[in-house]
Amino acid sequence: MSPKWYRNRRFQLTSVTPFAEIPGKHLNNLMRRYGSPIMFVNLVKKREKKKHESLLSDVISNAIKYLNQFLSPEHAIQYIHLDMARMNKGTDAKVLDNAGGFQEACSAGGGAPGHQAGRLQTGLARVNCVDCLDRTNTAQFAIGKCVLAHQLFALGLIGEPVIEFDSDCVRLLEGLYEDHGDTLALQYGGSQLVHR
Repeated sequence: MSPKWYRNRRFQLTSVTPFAEIPGKHLNNLMRRYGSPIMFVNLVKKREKKKHESLLSDVISNAIKYLNQFLSPEHAIQYIHLDMARMNKGTDAKVLDNAGGFQEACSAGGGAPGHQAGRLQTGLARVNCVDCLDRTNTAQFAIGKCVLAHQLFALGLIGEPVIEFDSDCVRLLEGLYEDHGDTLALQYGGSQLVHR
């Protein structure tokens, strides 16, 4: 949990360039280093009573739309918006079940199906959030689960690139991400993750 003074801060956008210069430099750097596709996962709240995080969400969405017009379809930035805070408020709050976009996006970047040794991963998933390591860690776990399934499939260890949530493999992966999230939370905020 952030200190009260931090939670009460409001964003002020002093200047937003219509040409998405800063996001363009950042995403260009990522593409140069890792190739494409880049899956940009935006966890920033989209609807709020008082605009706060949603200001950033609009800027990010518009920047990616603008940048994608200069990229060929096979290199276009894949944009996924998940308002996990809103999804968690529902009566059937199963965020990971609703994160099906990850599976589709991972499949799109996975290359040709089948068991091929020596394949090189290209592209990456870029997760964006404001002041919530829990949301970030949950999204990264969902992406990691999807990628692990594709890796196990490529090695010929499973028959299809899907791992069920109720499996030893996923429980081990979940523990790994919980430890990772706790370590980051201790570094950034001085306490462990709120939701384990």
